[in-house]
Amino acid sequence: MIDSSGETLSKSIEANPWLLKVNESEYLELKDKTADTTEGIITLLKNDTTLKNIIITLGGDGSIAKIHGKCYRITLPKITAKNATASGDIFLGKLLEALQSNKEIKTALIEASSFAASNCLYWYPHIDMNDVNEIKEQITLEEL
Repeated sequence: MIDSSGETLSKSIEANPWLLKVNESEYLELKDKTADTTEGIITLLKNDTTLKNIIITLGGDGSIAKIHGKCYRITLPKITAKNATASGDIFLGKLLEALQSNKEIKTALIEASSFAASNCLYWYPHIDMNDVNEIKEQITLEEL
């Protein structure tokens, strides 16, 4: 799996990783494309045949994912974020832990999103399970 940017990202794609996790600007740079809206990025993702599994994080707007040919949009509740440091790493770590535990992809995406969002509520990397559970109940996952 790859979670990188710039030249490292573009070179690592040649290895055909199982999963690519990037933010929207990294994805658009990789594809040498522009998109003014999330819907534009969704269209690019749906038509992307580079890899089987791609997750694009959208900050406070959640994420979009293409996993085994199915596309999903994960929408987060509005929170008062203090600092997003390490949220991408927390997202990826929780996603992989959930998948390793044989959870469905939809469940894994919701869990990863709730852990990453919980981290944003604090000035320093921190996860509070009360926050995670509250956020998890408010996340929506839509198959596109």
